[in-house]
Amino acid sequence: MKKNSFSLSIKSLNSNSFYTYINFIQKLLCKLNIVFTQISLPINKKRITLLKSPFVNKRAREQFEIKFYKSIIRIKGSLDLLTLKMFLINKPSTIQFKVKNS
Repeated sequence: MKKNSFSLSIKSLNSNSFYTYINFIQKLLCKLNIVFTQISLPINKKRITLLKSPFVNKRAREQFEIKFYKSIIRIKGSLDLLTLKMFLINKPSTIQFKVKNS
């Protein structure tokens, strides 16, 4: 088998599913004895401000915040298509998953 290096970028809006999925991937890679490094990216926050009243009372506002959780896992070693499919078995619907061959 060839020595390949992959980078998995994982993104989510839900912190619980994000950290659970990161732990799942780390345990799976440890079981398969694959060398990897995890890079946690900063949490991006997006704030949205809406006026409660459409005409008057500009002071009456409501704010919402969306947090984006991101992480990159770099895999150094042999990895085949079957192993990549194992990563997607228990993937929650809130997780976005990209694979880059580097």
